[in-house]
Amino acid sequence: MNKISKFKSQFSIYPISKKILFLSKIIIALCILIYIAASALTGWQSDLLFIILLIILVLIWDGLLHRIVSRPIRSISSAAQRMADLDFSTPCEVDVSGELKTLSDNLNKTADNLQHALTQRKELTDTLSHELKTPLGVIRAYAEGLNDCAPNRQAHYTGVIIEETEK
Repeated sequence: MNKISKFKSQFSIYPISKKILFLSKIIIALCILIYIAASALTGWQSDLLFIILLIILVLIWDGLLHRIVSRPIRSISSAAQRMADLDFSTPCEVDVSGELKTLSDNLNKTADNLQHALTQRKELTDTLSHELKTPLGVIRAYAEGLNDCAPNRQAHYTGVIIEETEK
């Protein structure tokens, strides 16, 4: 990574950050409008209106943050937990764009690679197991033959056992 792209990546604003920044500006503007609207009234009515509108605004803000940030992160986290438990049956799906979508896609690629590696590992284990069974079967047969054979055949059987252990 060259210096220019490294500089841009350190000071760029990601899509989620842009959305939150934009929404926070709207929330500040709405707070000012609520204050102005509440100032039109006098006494406790103005305070009550201000508090009610502010509570509604905070609830809307929380709902938007939940939709933009919390829900996709929770979805990615549960998919990562399933993959940590070696369950690759359900891919990670998020309905946002930007860095969380990229994270989700990378998690799915990692899951595919792990699934492929586990398949290769199983095939290697099966192949090694098969390759070991043949010489071990021969060694066992000749070792059993040593017990029952004539003394002049023991040298031949011992030679076959040594040859098979080399394999």
